[in-house]
Amino acid sequence: EELLRALNISNQRSMAVLAETVGRPFIDAFPGMDPLAQDLLSKMLRGNPVRRITVGVSLKHPFLDALHCLDDELERGPLDSVDFEFERRRLTATAFREEVFRETLWYHPALRDEFQQDVASQVEAYDVRQYQICSRGESLDPGEVDDGRI
Repeated sequence: EELLRALNISNQRSMAVLAETVGRPFIDAFPGMDPLAQDLLSKMLRGNPVRRITVGVSLKHPFLDALHCLDDELERGPLDSVDFEFERRRLTATAFREEVFRETLWYHPALRDEFQQDVASQVEAYDVRQYQICSRGESLDPGEVDDGRI
């Protein structure tokens, strides 16, 4: 139930058809894990972002005491998704794969250069700008008409 509230309409519909399963306590799922690590991980993996532990609170968790260095730990409020155009494009699955592929090429410069040479020789090039930028609250699913209901 917590996870369903955190998902968008399309994901809610997909999850609704799955069989409901009962979760297990972290201690049962990870029996050899440090209890403090189990506690922190269980708080970080909440499906509902409202109930999920924040980064600031996570850094103060007892499990991370040995790594704590106040001078290195800067905090700020959540970023607005408006700042991330790529998060607001209504992409098809094929376009999404293309975007992930192109992003991955930045970690492999030789392959990126080779790919860019191949793309330069193509007549019709891929351009992410052909995909609509959605406004706040609008569905990102290219096949979904958003009726405003959650």
